[in-house]
Amino acid sequence: LNEGTTVARVADLQSLVFKGNVLESDILKLAVGMELSLSVLMDKNITIDGALSLVAPKGIVQDGVARFEITAGLFIPEEYKQMIKAGCTANAEIVVERKKHVLALEEKYFQFNYDSVFVEIVADKKVKYEKRFLKTGISDGIYTEIIEGVDSTSLIKNINVE
Repeated sequence: LNEGTTVARVADLQSLVFKGNVLESDILKLAVGMELSLSVLMDKNITIDGALSLVAPKGIVQDGVARFEITAGLFIPEEYKQMIKAGCTANAEIVVERKKHVLALEEKYFQFNYDSVFVEIVADKKVKYEKRFLKTGISDGIYTEIIEGVDSTSLIKNINVE
């Protein structure tokens, strides 16, 4: 070996960090200090908590979409310290907004008309339907908060059946 040749690399496994990429459409929702939950590919039952420590000021364009690197410090429980290694594949989940006790509806029932969202509800016992335009709130990609348009007693037409 020559002088200056790397013989070994040493990692401090007590201070592992998560590095990932976030789409530009989500970057404004993130802030340093936000909590995250990490799931590792080797075992889906392992979850590790962490906190966002860096959001890159400059993105990298991949496939025509800008992605920004994020870094998070991890709080690895003692029982997982021997299993988690540097370079493991992991996915992070960050809750950017949360509401409790709201009326929500699966997005599969939504119908769209230009910039409006509506559902059809049962208008009477003769199975006639009436359009109800909705004002929506936050969404997790499956369920969306309903602010106005229907209530919890409304019978929604299942558009996937007919």
